[in-house]
Amino acid sequence: MAKEYPFKEKIEQKSKELGRTRVWLCAEIGKSESWYFQMESILELQFKVVMQISKALEFDFIVDYYKFLERNALPVSNSVNDPHVPYPNKENSMKVQITISGTDKSFSKGFGKIIETLRSEGNKNGFEIL
Repeated sequence: MAKEYPFKEKIEQKSKELGRTRVWLCAEIGKSESWYFQMESILELQFKVVMQISKALEFDFIVDYYKFLERNALPVSNSVNDPHVPYPNKENSMKVQITISGTDKSFSKGFGKIIETLRSEGNKNGFEIL
């Protein structure tokens, strides 16, 4: 059985270290307590939400997640889980996949901004970035 990143346990640990409560965290990130109880994995969350939690608890969960994968010799999974947008079913559409690589520090610092810029520039030029 493969190990899973203990995201909720890490949140609870970091909250305790800062003297923060679950109620405080949920209010800080604009989520309900029922959302918190339903959350099971870092992979279920949008990148933006993980970054909000990281900022609120002053801990980089993205970097920690990648270090966990490395320590446990686990394959890298998608850590960015934005809502699915169906690919346009146009007759002459082309689909291209890209790979972005970098260090854990570069991902934690600027990945969100890179994706936002890619989407913005792509939209200006008639591309749909999914």
